[in-house]
Amino acid sequence: MAALVREFEADPAKDLLVIHDELDLTLGTLGVLSRGIMGSGNNSKGDLMRKLLAFSVFLALALFSANAFADDYAFGASMFNGGNNLTINGTAYDNTDSGWIDSTGFHAGENQNYISGNEGGGQYSNYFSFNLSSLTGTVTSASFEVYTFTVSTTGIYDIYATTLTPTEVNSGNTFHSMAFFNGLTSGVEIGTVNLTAGESGSNVTFSLNDAGLTWLTANEGDQIVMGGAFDYTPPPTVPEPGSLLLLASGMAGFAGIFRQKPRLLRRRNRLPRS
Repeated sequence: MAALVREFEADPAKDLLVIHDELDLTLGTLGVLSRGIMGSGNNSKGDLMRKLLAFSVFLALALFSANAFADDYAFGASMFNGGNNLTINGTAYDNTDSGWIDSTGFHAGENQNYISGNEGGGQYSNYFSFNLSSLTGTVTSASFEVYTFTVSTTGIYDIYATTLTPTEVNSGNTFHSMAFFNGLTSGVEIGTVNLTAGESGSNVTFSLNDAGLTWLTANEGDQIVMGGAFDYTPPPTVPEPGSLLLLASGMAGFAGIFRQKPRLLRRRNRLPRS
């Protein structure tokens, strides 16, 4: 949903209303389609069976689509959080900017949401900018602390060294650059953390590896951009077995009813023996 990619409004209740309206629209569309398939008024047995079969196919396709395009992301519905920081040699450096870039290279200006992963059919990588102008000397320890906002599913969040500058990916600007998107994750991996849905709405902290320490040392006194990507296992592209079983049971029940009804009628109309 678009509400998860854009930045939160000042009043979070407005965002909840947007999500609620989008769900209502989806359910309403499903109802209209089902009524269109089933129709109204009197139906012959054959017509009703054909419509039931068509609706079953429609329902199976809906279940397929729901699984095939499941949303798997971290930092959903996020906004700029000044508390996100790199702690380097014991000193905290708060991020000065954050944002996302989708897989087409697009970023919407005035949006500091830092969602990462798959949402609404789009794939997003995120980034954080830091000013290390006061950093000097060799970096011997470093960690990254970030607020999760919403994590939809279990996955691995990786951070990467980049050669991008804060000016290039200024979240206040709208830009379209595949070079920027690729640049967020094409560098060396400098840290990783496992995230779960249970960690939504919390701060997580994880250490940078040796490659990360080397990167920070090489950029002492500079401004840097750190890229990130949430890795997930795509859901199966078939309906869940439970859903298929429920669908098959319902169809078998309808078939049983229609098989029994003619038999009952034949018995009632049978002439008595002389």
